[in-house]
Amino acid sequence: MKKLLLSFLLVFNIAFSSLLYFDDLETYILKSLDINELFLQDLKYIDMKKNKSKYHLDIKPKNEKFVTIVKNIIEDDPTIPLTILYLAMAESKFELKARSWIKAGGIWQFMPKTAKNFGLKMNMYVDERYDIENSTKAAITYLKYLNKRFDKWYLTLMAYNCGEGRLSKIIRKIGSDDLMQLLASRQLPFETKMHIRKIVAMAYFNHKNYLNIPEITKVDTKGGLSLYVIAKKIGISTKELKSINPHLKHNFLPPYNNYHIYLPSNKVIAFRNNFTHNKDVKYHMYTVKNGDSLGLIAEKFNIKYQIIKDFNDIKNDIIYIGQKLTIPIVASTYAKIKSKKNDTLALISKGYNIKSDTLTKIRIIKNKFILSGDQIVIPNS
Repeated sequence: MKKLLLSFLLVFNIAFSSLLYFDDLETYILKSLDINELFLQDLKYIDMKKNKSKYHLDIKPKNEKFVTIVKNIIEDDPTIPLTILYLAMAESKFELKARSWIKAGGIWQFMPKTAKNFGLKMNMYVDERYDIENSTKAAITYLKYLNKRFDKWYLTLMAYNCGEGRLSKIIRKIGSDDLMQLLASRQLPFETKMHIRKIVAMAYFNHKNYLNIPEITKVDTKGGLSLYVIAKKIGISTKELKSINPHLKHNFLPPYNNYHIYLPSNKVIAFRNNFTHNKDVKYHMYTVKNGDSLGLIAEKFNIKYQIIKDFNDIKNDIIYIGQKLTIPIVASTYAKIKSKKNDTLALISKGYNIKSDTLTKIRIIKNKFILSGDQIVIPNS
């Protein structure tokens, strides 16, 4: 009888401890977002908890390795709650390449205008809404700005979803910023109501520790490096490298003096060993013209045919008129001069001890005539 009673007490204690743990967790989540515990009586939220698969709440992100980066950045700022991590999960399921029909992009679903306002680059080389670290830092700055205005984290998250101006009008109209009144109001968009519920529920069901997930590392380097060459040197596929750098629009780093790249942490040493003293590389964006072939273009730029294919992900030899091709040019291989009055290609080539035909090919000059002030590219010996 005593053994039976002890067993019963043990089972009860374990069950009670588990229940207490989840109650404490839920209380922590609500407090971190300034939400009153009355929220636990919200019928839609209760239904979400009962039917988590129906609402897609129990998520295993495809890009778990990125969650560590986001989590660490949030933890480094004591002024924001860690629960903000689940805003990204609700927005994009941590899909780095997530795009919406209204042109929002990245794990934080930044609209282009907002992204630029908070310092993210969007140009012909990069779209930093898809840069895991830069977009997260921009999102935190934006959230802190919203929180300064609304002073409650649940209002901050609502404003992030429906817009700060719209939320302010709704609060003025109903005369309260109380969450339960907002959820009961017809003024607040249904999507925003579900959004705040979803964040709380996701935090409840996905309170995982991501410490054992393989990490990636942000590495500062020179701009202009080829992703194909980097991947080959560090021993991973170009596809894998591109998958962890979706903010890059081309197969090379933007030609800035300094930029960065994300690498598997165990490949950082290999990268530094191979690229500490790399040559400067510049790029020419070439538009395919009538009569062009990969062989002719390679000859014009004095580079190997295969390099053009590798840089532009060309699987066969087919190119089409108007197609943009990235042509890599090692800067130290060439010098630029400006032609002077009475200069000719013959005189310039004689002065540099090279064939005039070589100048014609590199400069892509259609005839032998040049004008004073023309820029001529000279191959270094």
